[in-house]
Amino acid sequence: MTVFRLAEAPIRKLELVFKNDGACFDLKCVVQEVLGQGAYGQVYRLAYHRDQKLPAVIPEQLAAKIFWDMNNFFEFLSKGPRFFLKELDPLRFSYPLEGFLNEGYLSEGKKCSRVFLVVIPFFSGKNLFDYTIKEKEGAITDFSEQKEMLVGFCELVREMHQKKIFHLDIKPENLIFGKDRHVRLVDFDFSCVEETRRRKLYDGTYNYMAPEILFNNILKIAFSLSWGSVDSCKIAKIKDFAVLPNEKTDVWSMLVTLFNIFNGIELLSFEKVKIILEGEAEKLLDLCRRDLDKIDDNCHEFYQLFLERMQNDVKDSIEQTTKEGKMGFLKDFFLKMIMADPALRLAADDILREVEVAFPEAAVG
Repeated sequence: MTVFRLAEAPIRKLELVFKNDGACFDLKCVVQEVLGQGAYGQVYRLAYHRDQKLPAVIPEQLAAKIFWDMNNFFEFLSKGPRFFLKELDPLRFSYPLEGFLNEGYLSEGKKCSRVFLVVIPFFSGKNLFDYTIKEKEGAITDFSEQKEMLVGFCELVREMHQKKIFHLDIKPENLIFGKDRHVRLVDFDFSCVEETRRRKLYDGTYNYMAPEILFNNILKIAFSLSWGSVDSCKIAKIKDFAVLPNEKTDVWSMLVTLFNIFNGIELLSFEKVKIILEGEAEKLLDLCRRDLDKIDDNCHEFYQLFLERMQNDVKDSIEQTTKEGKMGFLKDFFLKMIMADPALRLAADDILREVEVAFPEAAVG
């Protein structure tokens, strides 16, 4: 079987099949542009002729995520909360549409290749990374807009968590700011439900990843460094200390995202976090090797010290941003909200109440 890989040829036409109420419909599309790249594949905007006889349930604007290969596709299906996402508001979240079969055919001239994909609604607008951080002057500094963003994000995250769905990759690139000034959350590649959390111990984007998930990655790196050594079997025990993601994991990512779009700079850079993880993994491995019989105690102690380090790094970054005159009265809000220890981190519902305190009417009026 030939599997189309995106780097092999330009994409022009895409034929999909839609199944609804037992009936199948062919949907012939033209791939118009690349929208972005995710963990499993690339996302494209589609256009189709309105004169096709199609069910009314098909949105006017579509996009498709085409997977790098069949393995990526089946990994996505096995890990993602595909059948739970439909409970979310489709006007606020972009997730795979029901009804589309998961295979299509791409054609370029006489060539035709089978592909694996999911179809999602297309929301026009800019992602918030491009809107704020990439375009240096785009930071959202107006008080009323900041409050609107805070409330809107907290409500989005709260709605997911009420359904026991965790996104696990909230970041500016995955938030689309539409022309209607609505913000929509996209890219559920890493998402999970409560029952599948154990499959998502390491997923996310480093500089938006909650400290407890960063710690999981430290455990993973430390074990990989020990691979092949005489003590690797005993060192493998450290993987048992991985922390399950939950609603607090998304809250960290949400707050870091808000900090970044309000300031137009990143709280922690990807490169810095990557260096931290590599250095901490080596320290943990050395600590465990000193006394292999105390791995339990060492991992517990190391986790607490790592949370303290992350808290100090966040505090220093916020203080530095304040010196540059970009924070205003939000400094105290973020210092209080961005807590490295998930036990001390507030849920989205609690943060909504704190927003009313941080944004008094006199400040936003």
